[in-house]
Amino acid sequence: MACITKRRGRYVIDCYDQHGRRYRKTLKKGITKDNARKVLRETEDRISRRTFMPEKKMPLFSEVRKKWFEHKKQYLRETTQEVYEFNLNTHLKDLDDFRISEITTADIERFITKLQNKARSTRRRKRKDQNEPEQTKESAQEPKKIALNGQEGHYDPGADHGLRG
Repeated sequence: MACITKRRGRYVIDCYDQHGRRYRKTLKKGITKDNARKVLRETEDRISRRTFMPEKKMPLFSEVRKKWFEHKKQYLRETTQEVYEFNLNTHLKDLDDFRISEITTADIERFITKLQNKARSTRRRKRKDQNEPEQTKESAQEPKKIALNGQEGHYDPGADHGLRG
């Protein structure tokens, strides 16, 4: 049986979790009794679904990420491991300071949007950098030099060069 009491001007939720351990949570000052009841209902729902874990024991995203990668590593090639590790350390480090229970769908959507915008700006920058300067008439008319059988020669697109069988 869970209850709400008021101590020192704050509401306190007192209940037992799915393992029979007592759980108390002191709510922030200024929270109304209706909001305290709402928090109590949410806590009781999680206990009844057997998904309740006290906030102090809730792991950070960084801890879960590391444990997941350690588990996943054994099934990956070394090169794939490097790619995963790079992506985890580069892209997911923004979520490292959140507790798992604090991450919401809205947080993930904002995170994905941020990555997409970052990728778009990087793509635009690369396109600008990759634009080659226009060829001058002199450089366009110069024959291209290529190496054939260890010897440097001029490329003639009409010549056979012995490449066809």
